[in-house]
Order: sequence, then structure tokens, then C-alpha cells
Amino acid sequence: MKNQSLLIISGPGLADCIDFEGNKYGEISPGQIEQVCLAKGEALGLAVDFRQTDDIETLFKWIERDIGKFDGLIINPCLNSQAALMDFEAYQTTIERVAPLKKPVIEVYLGNVFLPGSRLAGPVKVPQAEAGFICGLGVHGYTLAIQAIEGRISDAQ
Repeated sequence: MKNQSLLIISGPGLADCIDFEGNKYGEISPGQIEQVCLAKGEALGLAVDFRQTDDIETLFKWIERDIGKFDGLIINPCLNSQAALMDFEAYQTTIERVAPLKKPVIEVYLGNVFLPGSRLAGPVKVPQAEAGFICGLGVHGYTLAIQAIEGRISDAQ
């Protein structure tokens, strides 16, 4: 059995999530999200590389440059407060370039992107990708995504 690794990237706005939806999910900080992800990964035998950036170009570069080093990707491209800054077409294109690698990708949003007034684009639409989507569960969405990717990686071995 090889060492399994997972890249988790959170994009613009994660630092703002302390006030996320009126603290509906409790106090959330980027550091807390990272710790939850690292702990869940360790419990499942996954090496987790957690990254956060407020720079959209850096987010795209990390995906394109580094996805080959990992067995799966979890991405929270941006929080609702930053959606106006996100180039969702470029994001879609970036995920499409990952699709031929046949690595599981799960898009995670802390909030429910389907609520009226949400400025987020909703699930990435890449039919040829091993893509999943979780929204509206706060930090728990990350842990579910980690568990799902570990299952997909294990099934593929």
C-alpha cells in the first residue's frame, strides 16, 4: 500500500469565515479548519497538505503545478463574500485540466450556495472528472470530503 496524500486548497475569503453566516456553525478560523483537516487525514492514514490563499492566480497555479504530486484534491475556491472576484470560467478550465489525471476532486463550500442571494457559481461542471460537491455543512464538509476521497483512493488500489 502506498502512502496516500491529499491536497486541500481554500481560496479567497477563508480569513473572513470567522463571521461566516452569523456564526451559524460556531467560531471558524482558517487555523481551526486546517487542524480539523489534518486530524481527519491522520486518522484515515492520509498525508494532508492544507493551503490557503487570497490570491486567485496562486490558487490556480497550485492546482495545475502540484496536483500530480497528490492522490486527490479538495478545494473551496472562495467564500460567498469573495465570489465577485472569482473568475469561475478560469476555475472551470483549471479543473478540466486536472480531469485527465483521474484523481478525485471534491469542491467544498462552507455555506449553502443554492440559497437565494448567493453569488457563488455552484458545483463545478466537469463531466469527465472524478468530481464531487459538498456545501452548507460548515467545517464538517471538509471532513466528509476527506473521508470520501480516502474511500475513492482506497477503492482504486
